Amino acid sequence: MDYDLALRKVLNKGFSYGVGFILESLRADFVSRCIPSQRKIILNTNTDPNKLPFIAGHELGHYVNGDDGICYYTPSSTLQAEAQADKYSVNLMYEIAEEQEIYFSNSIEFANAFSIPSNRLETVNELAHKHKSIFYIDL
Repeated sequence: MDYDLALRKVLNKGFSYGVGFILESLRADFVSRCIPSQRKIILNTNTDPNKLPFIAGHELGHYVNGDDGICYYTPSSTLQAEAQADKYSVNLMYEIAEEQEIYFSNSIEFANAFSIPSNRLETVNELAHKHKSIFYIDL
């Protein structure tokens, strides 16, 4: 998996919406966030680089979904806005996997490859069943 390429794909998708990204290594407790009113996403690169594409997609999801205020990346949240931002990012990760012609044996393997939080496995499973002929070898 080329995580730099995956991150670039997410950034380019954001640019197509007119969203700007600030990528900076900040203190470990600084949570990546989207400020929709400013068309700005701040990504803390002081994290596992394999997680950045999903986090960036999640934050872009807040913008695309029309969320208000400052939206923080909270992978364990049960809030509807967070679930919808994660769903947007999961779909974006599928697009990236398709473009890179990466195949997975099952949805857990896909979720692990893109650092998708385990509480979003149901979302991954729903997409896997819709797109199994495209991404999955065996479901």
